[in-house]
Amino acid sequence: YTPWDSTQNGRYSTNGSLGTEFAQVSLQADTSTTFEYRFVNNGTSIPATITGQFDFCFFDIDTGWHEDGEVSLRESLEACGFEDYSHHGRLGSLNKKVADGLCSDPAIDTTQYMDIKVTGDCIKVTALKHGSGQDNPREFADVLMKSYPGAVSNCTDYNICPCSGESGNETCAAGARDAAGMGVYPAVSDSARELSVTKTRLAGSPFRLTMPKFMCLTYPSGTTSFDVTYTVGPNYMEPEKGFGRTFLFGAKAHDVICTNFPPPPLPPPSTPPPPSTQPRFPPPSPVLSPPPFPPPPSPTPPPSPVPSPPPFPP
Repeated sequence: YTPWDSTQNGRYSTNGSLGTEFAQVSLQADTSTTFEYRFVNNGTSIPATITGQFDFCFFDIDTGWHEDGEVSLRESLEACGFEDYSHHGRLGSLNKKVADGLCSDPAIDTTQYMDIKVTGDCIKVTALKHGSGQDNPREFADVLMKSYPGAVSNCTDYNICPCSGESGNETCAAGARDAAGMGVYPAVSDSARELSVTKTRLAGSPFRLTMPKFMCLTYPSGTTSFDVTYTVGPNYMEPEKGFGRTFLFGAKAHDVICTNFPPPPLPPPSTPPPPSTQPRFPPPSPVLSPPPFPPPPSPTPPPSPVPSPPPFPP
């Protein structure tokens, strides 16, 4: 692996501050490297398995300068093992929040910005248009329209010429609603948003320099890792300097909606009460013996003899 500038690897930063939604990797001109994206449990190197679908997205897929029929620093990427892919003009099976921010073709036509070839479950995406660091997105809302949280415009705004009649280095009829790709990012001031610097930086920049140059791959549940091969073409304009490009990426998990809830587990059996030292039932009352019958009466003693009176004298 040969980076162009390894200090640019990692979480995308703006003026040295972190907190944006994307990470990036730098690659030297005229080199190709395969990177393994592997999931691990937080704070460890223990492999983890993703238990639901998720979208892995690539941003700012573009080239260096075009001159004399040569295209310098052309970016491309290849990946396999995905279930579907999405971009403006193709919804695929994206996370609903992200899909709601995509515009259908021809509202945003990506065919002049990316060449996409799919073979089985493998894809190759090749950049077609020039780009610079000033048009790089910082968050999903920068490349999405409509109802995505933080998005500043609707799909129809993409083809509306600004009141100034200037869209980047091109001109159009002010206010025309059929000016293909001439719409520009409106000025947004929201100090409460951590990433408001993104909107103020892109204000007045044409949508076409940022929005059509990203795509997402939907990976299946059960994924533990996947590979992506990044390639940067030669620098034809300044071969002695080399230079290189950076690849931006970010991800979104799919919402999990349960429709068949498993039955609740049975409660554990209740613990029988400890044996009591007291009898469960009161002891039976003692049976009272009937009172004894009175003893038979004692026999009446015979009457004492009555003494006879003395005889009368003669």
